[in-house]
Amino acid sequence: MSRAIRLKEYAPCASSRFSPPDWYMNQVNSSFVRKEFVINTDQNGFIKPYADSADSERSIIVLGDSVVESMYMDESLRICAMLDKYVNQQSDHNLRVLNAGYSGATLLHAFNVLLNKIVPLNPTAVVIMTGIVDVDVIERKASFWTNDKWLEPIITLDRDNPSRDNDLTDDLRIQHRFAILNMFKCVSVEFGIPIWFATVPHQQNYNNDWVKTRMSETDFKKTVVGRRFVNNSTRIFCIKNDIPFFDLELSLLDRDDIFYDFFHFNELGGSVAAQAFIDGGLVGHLNEVLR
Repeated sequence: MSRAIRLKEYAPCASSRFSPPDWYMNQVNSSFVRKEFVINTDQNGFIKPYADSADSERSIIVLGDSVVESMYMDESLRICAMLDKYVNQQSDHNLRVLNAGYSGATLLHAFNVLLNKIVPLNPTAVVIMTGIVDVDVIERKASFWTNDKWLEPIITLDRDNPSRDNDLTDDLRIQHRFAILNMFKCVSVEFGIPIWFATVPHQQNYNNDWVKTRMSETDFKKTVVGRRFVNNSTRIFCIKNDIPFFDLELSLLDRDDIFYDFFHFNELGGSVAAQAFIDGGLVGHLNEVLR
């Protein structure tokens, strides 16, 4: 039986097309437009801001899950593409903003990508924006090392894993998330790569007609509390360690118009979230690094 550490990434130099299946369409609101979407990757498997994006010696790499990935969004409207546009409009650094998002990525998956793939590239900066999947992870006794087929950090190469990990605990494993956040800090210090963080925005308003059709107010509030809990661990860690972070959960608290479900950005959301990074001082931090 051959096993491997799971590297959540796209194939290098590839162009892939995706169409949302019927089951997915049952989970979105009216702001979602059903059509075929494309993901183009560079030589390192990062999602490019645009199909014809030129390479640059300077790059910002945004690591995260499907929120960053934005599979079901036009290339030019994804959060990283909009960040690429705004950063270069407001500076003369000629930076590329590369998308290292991948559906289902936990903070541990992101760390594997950072250490094994991103460190040798020596990017100008890395931004970590995860948390949605971590809500599920910390509820499991095995935590980030679960054998759940969607969440497991180690995979068997010669067969698919059909298992779901339903061994839950009330003792949420948030301490493991703090420990992994600290590992990012260690990599930043040891390799001299600025690593910043962002909280993940999400639907927080139950007074929304679509939200009311999806779940009860009690269940919705429970979901929101879980996401706030994980985001708050990012917030606490960054404040305690004096690490720059972008509090999108707070700054976009009332923007329920930017999602096509509970947390994925719609066609408006990518630009709004990217602007929140700019308003949060991203260009200033980049200027400090590059001066």
